[in-house]
Amino acid sequence: MLNEDLALRYPRILRNEVSVHIVQSRSHVLNTYDEALSKYAEERFARSHIDVLTNARVSRVEKDKVSPVTKAE
Repeated sequence: MLNEDLALRYPRILRNEVSVHIVQSRSHVLNTYDEALSKYAEERFARSHIDVLTNARVSRVEKDKVSPVTKAE
């Protein structure tokens, strides 16, 4: 969606003005699937400049930010 639909739906927004962050409560994404698929997804996210924060949960959502809290806290 970011690379294909964003420019069509929101022509005034540049791709470098948008950031995507995935907050995952477990040690890796897609934890119910095969580990190879999980690694592929994380590598694909990295190539697409999507930040993945694992072992964390969202503690607060505000107008301009999302605050994660790690399990270590």
